[in-house]
Amino acid sequence: MVPSTLRNAFLDFLLDFKLYYTEAENNLEEGTGSRFKRDISQGFIFIAKNKVFKSLLLIAALINFMAGVITIFPEKMIIHELSLQPETVGIVNAIGGLGVLAGGVAVARIKQLDNPFLLMKRGLSAFAALVVVYLLPLYLGGDIVSLVLIIGGIGLSVAMALQFINIPISLFVQLVTPQHLKGRVFSTMNLCSMSIMPVGAIFYGFLYDFELYWVINIISAILMLAVVRIFFNEDLITKSKSMYATAKQEVEEMDGESDESHSEPTPQSV
Repeated sequence: MVPSTLRNAFLDFLLDFKLYYTEAENNLEEGTGSRFKRDISQGFIFIAKNKVFKSLLLIAALINFMAGVITIFPEKMIIHELSLQPETVGIVNAIGGLGVLAGGVAVARIKQLDNPFLLMKRGLSAFAALVVVYLLPLYLGGDIVSLVLIIGGIGLSVAMALQFINIPISLFVQLVTPQHLKGRVFSTMNLCSMSIMPVGAIFYGFLYDFELYWVINIISAILMLAVVRIFFNEDLITKSKSMYATAKQEVEEMDGESDESHSEPTPQSV
């Protein structure tokens, strides 16, 4: 069976977005084999030549690498340190799943999303803070119910914070990427960022075996804040905002032209 990440990336390469194709893009028709090779290479070239997309790819890869903090540590803490039943992990994960829904609703309710990168910056900062907060159940004590509620509440908050990162990334890439490159760019970013998750899981699993939880989580939080400081600088935020606004305006103009063409009366036959 093909791993899901590789399978999804391959399927993304085959996606063909034709909703807003321009005439120039339509004239690129050529042989199927050479066209497929060209499209694959264009996805990599587009990201490499664009400073914003290149930074976005590095940010996504680093976040997925550090995801081991929230995938390995909770199970290690619940089962090994707090001596709770393994079924508790499922309950905590279920509570955290509600955070995905709550975070998606919260992002959707933002009426004027003019700068996805600024929202990502805030989400990543909150994520870094929650990585440290995740250590508190080790020292708070209490009965099983209170521990489950505390850990589940932190997991819910983490899931919400991640939605403020993942959704803006998807919105930005979806809107700014040229239509004929969308599938290639999405697959390239997914392949490069998601493939590093198993490496991060192995790395953090090895570190957590030393039981230096405070050291690992605090250093991870500091590294995340360093990512925010280095990559989410004013120049990148300003440039990404300009790119997003331009692409958004172009789409709105195309939608307006489409509405006008549909509103024209159809000639009636005599």
